[in-house]
Amino acid sequence: VHGGIYDMDFDQQVDVMSHLCGRFQFDGDLAGSGAATDPIFWVVHGGVERLMQKIYFSDILTDFQYVEHRSTCSGHINSGTKDWLKGYYFEDKSIKAETLTNEQLADYLNPLSDLYRDQVDFVYDHYDWTTLCSGAM
Repeated sequence: VHGGIYDMDFDQQVDVMSHLCGRFQFDGDLAGSGAATDPIFWVVHGGVERLMQKIYFSDILTDFQYVEHRSTCSGHINSGTKDWLKGYYFEDKSIKAETLTNEQLADYLNPLSDLYRDQVDFVYDHYDWTTLCSGAM
């Protein structure tokens, strides 16, 4: 690989990393709607998504209703939206993800729903955690 950070000396690389890591946020809040801004989110995202699909397909959840919370935070109310989803597209490019309400987004992310089937192009093929954890890196 040539260009970019690979062509920089060590001090320049440290400077770039300082800028990239000097974000105005508190890392570790993976429970909030801003979780995707924390780099660790992307490390655990696939595992959490796989676990959620296992829960859906194992009939552990029986009520998929998005429960309204008493909050002024748009991330915790049915009608709230997520501006940070701007630029994310489903199979149908006319659907603007940032305009979906939390309740609608929850329906899109439910692998048992027609919306998921029509708009998301994958389902995990297995949920065997021992296989996932036993492989060499």
